[in-house]
This record gives sequence, C-alpha cells and structure tokens, in this order.
Amino acid sequence: MGTWSAGHALYRCKLEQILTGAQLFSYATAELASQVTLERCLRLASVSRERSCHVTVLRRGQPCRREVFLSASGCIVTDAVLELVTVWGCSVHVSSIDSIDEIPLNELSDVVERDLAPRRIDAFFSPSDGRALNAHFDGHDSLILQLSDAKEWMLWPAYTDYNGPDKVPRQFERLTREYIEKTPPSAAFSLLKGGALLLRRGVVHSVKGSQLGSAHISLWL
Repeated sequence: MGTWSAGHALYRCKLEQILTGAQLFSYATAELASQVTLERCLRLASVSRERSCHVTVLRRGQPCRREVFLSASGCIVTDAVLELVTVWGCSVHVSSIDSIDEIPLNELSDVVERDLAPRRIDAFFSPSDGRALNAHFDGHDSLILQLSDAKEWMLWPAYTDYNGPDKVPRQFERLTREYIEKTPPSAAFSLLKGGALLLRRGVVHSVKGSQLGSAHISLWL
C-alpha cells in the first residue's frame, strides 16, 4: 500500500482539506455512519416511492437475481440480503440514497454543493474481501467518503478520453479487463474511515472491503 502524486489526475485527502472545514468531516464520519447503515438503507429503500432508489446485490462483480432477495410482492427481504452478504460474501449497492428523506443528507449536500454540486449519491456496503464491481471506470467524477472501516483501492491511469453518458457502455468491460492485465496499477492504498477520495472520470479502479468490511458513499459530480 502506498501514496501517489497529483500527476495521476487523482487526489486523496481528508474532508477538511477538500471541502470547507472540520464540521463536515465530523458530520460525515459520525452522523452519516450511524444513519447510512445497510439495514436502514434496505428498509427505507423497500418503501421508497422514488424509482431512482434501487438496490443491487452483487457477487464477484456480477448482480444476483433479484428474486433471490425479493418477496412475491416485490419488496426487499432484509434477512435474505443480509444472508447473501454474510454467508456468500456479496456486496450491496443502493443507488440515489439522496432521494430518501429519512437519511439526513441535507447538511452534507448543502456544504458540498457550494463547490461540487453532486447530482446523485449512492451507498456501497461490502463484507470482508467483498468486491461490488470488477475493475472499471466511471463516466463522471466522484467524491468518495469512507463511512466505516476501510476499503482497499487499486488505480490505473485513464486509457481513454471517454466523454459519454454516465453509464459507460458494456463494450468497455473487455477493453478495461485487457488494459489492467497488461498494465500495473499506478497506486494501491487503504481508504480509512473518515477519508475522502476525489476520483476523476476515466480513472480505472478496483475496490474491495477490508477484513472488517466497509461502507462508503459516492457523490456523482
């Protein structure tokens, strides 16, 4: 594990260094960590009327069949999701948690929007050594806030000047896989609780949970 220079077009720092002071830092690591938990997000997402709030369970980078954790009426069965996480090592992605009124993101959004204007906020939960997605790059800049425990990151410089939709076309999956097979990562490090990472569009990354598991949120910029 190590550090890297700004020449990688990717910057690692604490929240008080990237945003506007320690108030947000303490809020993100304390208040958010207590509110943005897997069980709570599953419960709130199951009753949310917002179509943008969506739960995906992933194992080894691939989504699980939704009927495995949905009831006959289409509701999320929390115990089934937790079993997939604890027994099968699955990760959980909850999209657009900013659309859930009961999760207190207003203060965070107000502070961040002064400079960064996030368009969406997603939450990721991973067990020990869990990996939600295979190595990939995003079609947008992201601000990563680590809420609990730690995640292990590996990074590769962008190999394309992609400037398309946020959802990167599937054709890039093969190209990315071939790229990382022949290119060593430019950085490998642990992002600890309370840490922040500004991830530029196009930077290839691979992420897995620490030995204790972890939770982080991703702000789409």
